[in-house]
Amino acid sequence: MKQKTILVSFIALFAIVLALNTVSAFASIDDVIVNDISLKLDAKTYAGEVSNTIPVEVKFTADADVSDVRVKVYIEGYRDEISDSTARFRLVNGSSYIKRLSLDLPSNFDLDNDLEDLVLYVRISAKGEDSIEEDYPIVMQRNLYGLSLLSIEAPDKVTAGSVIAIDVVLHNTGSDRLDDTYVKVSIPGIVERNVYFGDIASEIDKDYDQIRDTVNKRIYLSIPSDAISGIYNLEVEAYNYDSEVIAKKQIVLNGVEADDIEDDDDVEVIDGTDGTDGTSNTVLILTVILAIIFVVLLIILIVLLTKKPSEIEEFGEGETNYY
Repeated sequence: MKQKTILVSFIALFAIVLALNTVSAFASIDDVIVNDISLKLDAKTYAGEVSNTIPVEVKFTADADVSDVRVKVYIEGYRDEISDSTARFRLVNGSSYIKRLSLDLPSNFDLDNDLEDLVLYVRISAKGEDSIEEDYPIVMQRNLYGLSLLSIEAPDKVTAGSVIAIDVVLHNTGSDRLDDTYVKVSIPGIVERNVYFGDIASEIDKDYDQIRDTVNKRIYLSIPSDAISGIYNLEVEAYNYDSEVIAKKQIVLNGVEADDIEDDDDVEVIDGTDGTDGTSNTVLILTVILAIIFVVLLIILIVLLTKKPSEIEEFGEGETNYY
């Protein structure tokens, strides 16, 4: 009898605690939908591929009148924070709500495997209330094909008639191997060159003895001698014909005509000029011309001054002899 009394008391206490917890919750999550798939119905949901932005809908019901409420969705464990949250809002007891958010999935560089198991956390918080939080397993995967230009090194100044070296590092970010990959380097309207980078393995390939997942090469571009001074965009494009995958990047180069300078290491060219409006050069030229005119006039004056006394003296002697 005594044991029954203890058991009944324990059950009653548990029921009271459960009831208190139920009462204290100001809202209940009805469903979480990712990419139009319900996480309440599916044990594990495919979220999307790397670097995708996925829509997340949170459906819930208010169980109390509460103000200063916020909904947040997030994924933990990555270098950059993966989260989104709503602005603050108010709940009316008995009303149903839908809040739409979005998450940027991690890049390939954050994944160790082709498929990545993630946990999506959904939290509803309110000022002065205990937060409501649930978690759901989701899956993301690598793109089948992918290329990334990890690095591009090029001179920040170029000279017409010269040859410049451009170092390119290309990386396969997909889950499958890429055969016959090319890189095109160009200054539009000036020069263009296509270079064969060969076959590139994926990060998850185990056959690294033959090919690697990263290839680096130096590409040389010959700048025409008649190139006009100015700002140029150096465009680097990696592509693979079979997968139709493309990666592009642009960097800025400064162009200088070969005859404009004697030592281009001492010249900083921005827009084809030296940063002035040409007034300084005009003043310098006028100053030189005026100086030359002054020197010429001075020489003429000196010549006249040295010759005049002699001519007067000769005239005087002739006059004396005449009389």
